[in-house]
Amino acid sequence: MKISVSSVAFKNLEELLNFFDSHREVYLELSVNLSKHDTSKIKEKDIKISSLHVPSPKEPFLPNFASFDSAVLEKSLTILMKSVEVANELDIDTLVIHPGYAFDGLLPTDSKERDTLLAEWAEKEKDFIIYESFSVTEASYVKSDVYRKYLENLAFNLSKLRIFLEKHLALENLNPRLFYIPQTPEDVVYLVEKTDFDVCLDIGHLWISSQVNNFDFYEGLESILRTHKVRIIHLNNNSSNVLKEQFKDDHDHLLSGEIDVHRVLRILSDYDIGVLTIEVKRDPTEDVVFLLNHFS
Repeated sequence: MKISVSSVAFKNLEELLNFFDSHREVYLELSVNLSKHDTSKIKEKDIKISSLHVPSPKEPFLPNFASFDSAVLEKSLTILMKSVEVANELDIDTLVIHPGYAFDGLLPTDSKERDTLLAEWAEKEKDFIIYESFSVTEASYVKSDVYRKYLENLAFNLSKLRIFLEKHLALENLNPRLFYIPQTPEDVVYLVEKTDFDVCLDIGHLWISSQVNNFDFYEGLESILRTHKVRIIHLNNNSSNVLKEQFKDDHDHLLSGEIDVHRVLRILSDYDIGVLTIEVKRDPTEDVVFLLNHFS
């Protein structure tokens, strides 16, 4: 099993390169915060790379394969194929992707721009929103006609994409936010059955979803793992708690937050997982040490 760190943990390229100079045993996941210049420098340093999170290098927009708009689907494919080109250059065989959103447009890659856009739409969809600060949707959203319609279209469009995409594409489960697909274990299993793509299972996203969509986190975790299609685990923690009405996607250190990561790792030990990726938005050193000690 490979231990990897997402590039979102680092404020700049220098910080990233310094970290991997000191941790040669750890792999890197190229994420959406990197430029073309950054990926070129990373290639020069001969850092071991586990995966690439689409779009990397950074693009203005995230792909949306749930859209019914042919122009948006064409643009989404262009974004994806740019990442495939970089993956080919760096000999990366696995791409992680947020597969789609329950509207016909494109969401900005920049988180602040995306927050602004979602806040505007949340005003129009107030009946589904329980936490305005992050446009968090209530449990009825994933059962709504509009969500189910886009989920089915996402599966249809991804199944067509499956025909010519040679890379391993790992569909990531998302947190319960307006437009985000897939949000629940059932949705992830549905997409796997319809497309035969792999899964990137983000435990932080799954935890928030369990709080909002009223399912047991650990049972949900195992239901996704039982597909035997989980190729990558995104490890992070957060403070989401339905009693506190707090649903921020913290991406905090593994031992900080509500998730029992020790229990998660015990569950994962029963499955053949290729990569554990630490996806925290801060210095990942303590998380790397924790995982290396756990598996030593």
